[in-house]
Amino acid sequence: MSAVSLRRSPGRASRRPQEVEIGGTPRVNLLPTEIIAAGRARTLTRRLVAGLAGLAVVTATSVGVAALSAADANRQLAQATAQTQPLLTQQAAYAEASALENLVATVEQARSFGASAEIDWANYLDLLRATMPTGMVMLDTTVTAAPPWESPATPAGPLRGDPAATLRLHVKSASEADITAWVRSLEQLPGYADSSLDNRTADASTDPASYEATVTLNLTVLARSDRFPAAKLTTTTATD
Repeated sequence: MSAVSLRRSPGRASRRPQEVEIGGTPRVNLLPTEIIAAGRARTLTRRLVAGLAGLAVVTATSVGVAALSAADANRQLAQATAQTQPLLTQQAAYAEASALENLVATVEQARSFGASAEIDWANYLDLLRATMPTGMVMLDTTVTAAPPWESPATPAGPLRGDPAATLRLHVKSASEADITAWVRSLEQLPGYADSSLDNRTADASTDPASYEATVTLNLTVLARSDRFPAAKLTTTTATD
């Protein structure tokens, strides 16, 4: 005799049509639904625990790999630092040398600029006295020369150029002709620009009579001593 069994899942009613088994062995589940639900819960718990364990393994592996990568990066950084330190030391030494070189060049340039308008007046006045005839004496000398950071001296007349220096000479001579000839002889002086006999007076109180004159002598830049030729400033910048 064929048996027909109707099996219905415990718990929540299923929406699918009920399965009908024809000719099978009759079975009946006598376990309470609470036990069945507990078994399913244990199965779910085991699966959850296994999933968490797998996640923990994956996390630990990732942390280990990250730690190894960080250690390797630190090792490479230490090697790079060890290689860079000598270069930085050399660079610092080179920067100090460059700074010293620039300082020396700056000092040389300042010295050249400060002495660019210099005239060796002691030597030049000796040359000037050597042109004076016998019996002529220098009573007074006034020198006007602009420093290198100021404009040149103002010309004494419209037909004269911009002098590098101007001398006002007060001389005395026993001969009036000697004064005229002497003024003409000034052209042989180095750096001569022009000269003029500004005034001439006779002193009859002396015997024989004497003559005094004031002469203006302008000089060009050729009269300068040029002890320190201008040096070109070279600036070297150390590589950062």
